[in-house]
Amino acid sequence: MNKAARLISTVFLPPTFSLFNFVFLNFYFLQNDFDLFLNLVITITATVILPIIYFVLQRRRGIILDNDAVIKEQRNGTYLFTIIIFFIAAILLLLNLAPAFVTALMLCYAVNTTLVYFVNAIYKISIHTFTAAGSFALFTLISPILSLVLFIILMLVMWSRIQLKVHTAGQVALGLVCGISLTLIGMKYFVIILELWN
Repeated sequence: MNKAARLISTVFLPPTFSLFNFVFLNFYFLQNDFDLFLNLVITITATVILPIIYFVLQRRRGIILDNDAVIKEQRNGTYLFTIIIFFIAAILLLLNLAPAFVTALMLCYAVNTTLVYFVNAIYKISIHTFTAAGSFALFTLISPILSLVLFIILMLVMWSRIQLKVHTAGQVALGLVCGISLTLIGMKYFVIILELWN
């Protein structure tokens, strides 16, 4: 069972969901090839490439001792780095007049990660579950079929984190509730604000 749990946790990392979310949204909302390319570069660099590079460097330097970052304090640097990158990416998307839904999701990433950073100072939260739950919530607004698939993946991710003893049931539950609620609230209001802005 642990091998299956490890495979699920390794495949469904937060950057995996980020890649799927932003590639789907960019293709869904954009027809212009240049705008599509530019937005893909911004979103994938900010949410996939740079976070992975930063994490790998932290592991090599011994700042993060294991791939699960079991010690919650070791996650702080990664959270702070990604918060800055996400806000910069959101500004770049605004300047590029990206679709409101795409920019809103990037703002959700920035704000939600900021909240996770402060929660992490008090109580460890499952970022795997948080990200999976956020992706599920996002696609309830776009595609019922994909949201169902993501719900199944979300359940598997939750099980894997508990099975591997990386998180308690409470930490996973917190990731679930926060991931869904913050994403739905953030997307609703950020889209409204951005549409008024444009």
